[in-house]
Amino acid sequence: MGTLLGGQISRRGIEVMAQPERIALAFPLGMPHHELLIEGVLAYAREHGRLWSFLTAPESMTLSILDLKGWKGAGIIAKLNLPAEARFAASLDIPMVNVSGALRESPVARVTVDNRAIGRLAAEHLLDAGFRHLAFYGVRRTGYSHLREIGFRGRLDESGVECAVLRAATTFRTRGNRWFDQHQDLIHWIGELEKPLGLFVVSDYRARLVIDACQQHGLNVPEDVALISVDNERTICEHCDPKLTSIDRNAWVVGYRSAEVLDGLIRGQEPNKPEILVPPKGLIARASSDTLAIDDPRLRDAIAYIQKHLATSLKIEDILTHTGMSRRWLEYAFREYLGESPHQYIGRKRVMAAKELLQEEPDLKLHEVAAQTGFARPKQLTLAFQRFEGKSPREYRQEKEAGVGVAE
Repeated sequence: MGTLLGGQISRRGIEVMAQPERIALAFPLGMPHHELLIEGVLAYAREHGRLWSFLTAPESMTLSILDLKGWKGAGIIAKLNLPAEARFAASLDIPMVNVSGALRESPVARVTVDNRAIGRLAAEHLLDAGFRHLAFYGVRRTGYSHLREIGFRGRLDESGVECAVLRAATTFRTRGNRWFDQHQDLIHWIGELEKPLGLFVVSDYRARLVIDACQQHGLNVPEDVALISVDNERTICEHCDPKLTSIDRNAWVVGYRSAEVLDGLIRGQEPNKPEILVPPKGLIARASSDTLAIDDPRLRDAIAYIQKHLATSLKIEDILTHTGMSRRWLEYAFREYLGESPHQYIGRKRVMAAKELLQEEPDLKLHEVAAQTGFARPKQLTLAFQRFEGKSPREYRQEKEAGVGVAE
């Protein structure tokens, strides 16, 4: 094992070496979102003056909780992906935080991304693009995939849209050449689905396989199949052809909050709840989803006009004047393609824009957020937020600043 960090303290003007608290990082290093998680852990330790020494596996860069048998340290931040790892973790008398959502139940305190929210975010992006044929490609018997699917399908149900589903075996358990069989199943499934298709994929690594499957059929991404995945691994997303739209899981905040919970456990403080859910940072739109699945050029023109004038005092009459269409046609077209009225669409898009401002510019006043997102008054913004998000803008901002959601 290797040490990532040590330190010194000063007492009565004399510098002395302190004995650091040993913290094991029991998960693979090297993956970009894991590196961000570690940065969050280190930031917490720095800000709170914790003298922590972090142990890893120096050559393999992969330390499992199962490798810590007999290890005596102050605490562990681990990814518990398998039942055997969970059973072993439960047997240890060491403060521990699980940062994996792979298992549906965690035997120790858990800090992880809000996977239901990830699914809803993907669904909203594809519904906004006008897709009525949608699908989810996930993995079987895996908690985070299950919750992402629930969030995705739940949002589609609200718009009356059905969802095709394919679940592959997870690589936590897959051995031998079953990868080839999985890929053949994926190729067959992609070919059978109606197009144009909006497809949400459980991870960037799986999305890369989907792009290959589309190429096998001569399907164009995003015109025939629009893709959204999760993790925002830049090495994958920026080097796919086309570049991959992905949801940033907010790994830095997961790391920071996991260190906060572990620090409390080390000092004998039980967390307020057994599971903390961190909201995703946001969707990073790239070419793989840059399309509108709408055949009618008049509706495409109307949506483009709304997007361009969203921050202004836009009225339905302005859209009608621009398109030259009747109100009845506009209402029908929006409900047919997008599952909601023009008024609902505009309100939801304004709230989405407000959410970005509230998160990215925390010092911006509420009346400034309202003015920049097309709301005449802060009260209108608050009412719209309550309608679409079930909370006020202030409550949303407080949750984002705390980096926490409510476990269900």
